[in-house]
Amino acid sequence: MTYLVALEVDPSVARPGWIAFVVILLLAIALVFLFFSMRRQFRKINVGDSSQEPSQPGTTATPGSDSDDAT
Repeated sequence: MTYLVALEVDPSVARPGWIAFVVILLLAIALVFLFFSMRRQFRKINVGDSSQEPSQPGTTATPGSDSDDAT
């Protein structure tokens, strides 16, 4: 049976290496790309103004219902 032996590392000498730096850098780059993608998606959202009138007089659009249905 093998046992895992913890390496004795002096805390005053231990410091983050290049791998930690690269991981943080990649996370920051991914965050920037996600931010620009989110901003692009928010620009696509069409927020209706209250000044817009319905297409047909006397009808109101309710969420989830289509006025094009022929039922």
